[in-house]
Parts: sequence; C-alpha cells; structure tokens
Amino acid sequence: MQKIFCRCSVGEDGFAGQVLIINNSFEESPEWARRGSSIDSDNIKHCFKNLGFKLFGNTVHSGVCRRQLLNLVEDFAENVDHRSYECSAIIVMSHGHDDAIFLLDKSILQITKLLTRFCSKNLAGKLKLLILNACR
Repeated sequence: MQKIFCRCSVGEDGFAGQVLIINNSFEESPEWARRGSSIDSDNIKHCFKNLGFKLFGNTVHSGVCRRQLLNLVEDFAENVDHRSYECSAIIVMSHGHDDAIFLLDKSILQITKLLTRFCSKNLAGKLKLLILNACR
C-alpha cells in the first residue's frame, strides 16, 4: 500500500481530524450480503489513518440500524471536541437507492437526515466530508 502524505495541520492530540466509519455488510442476510465490504472498510480506515485522522470510537461500526446510525452521527457531531481539527469525515457503506441508504433493520434513511445531524453548530467553520458507498 502506498503511503499518502498530506499537509494538514494537526490538533493538540496529533490528529488532523476525526472520521466515523460505518459499514453495513448485511452478512446475516445472504440476499443482501455485501461481499468484500470488510476489505473496503479496512482500506478506507487505513487511508484515513495515513491522512492523519483519528478513528471515532477506535472502531469501524458495523451492523448498524437506523436509530444507532443517527445516534452515532449525533454523538460524533455534537459530543466530540472538534476545535483542534481541520476536518471531520463520515463514511457510510451500505445498500442504497436514489437519495437514501438502507440500514440493517431494513429501514430507509434519507441522506438529508444524515446531513442535518452532521452539520451541527459544533462543526461550524470546519471542513466536513460525507462519503457514501451505497450499492444499489
């Protein structure tokens, strides 16, 4: 794997930002299974670590239903001290359709609801990245 270099300034804890990664692989449902998604989540985790990001909760969150996802995003946006970071990122890997993503409880979440939680006052003036990998 090639090392990626970036010139972001780092915060007091040595990180350029924080990243929340959610990977719903749907492994328990063969017709919905996203084979290879664990490789994708490992690669994106390492990529963001190489860019100087701290992994939120020190883990890739998987098997997430609607309420859990909204709680994770709200916790990430509202309860983390982002003042010393230049950037915050959320990555969601799941199934999707048009302007929505499917979650483990087979619910559908409109992307605008996700954005509303992500664009909090706590993150005002910060670069926010939202990456969706939503298979159709």
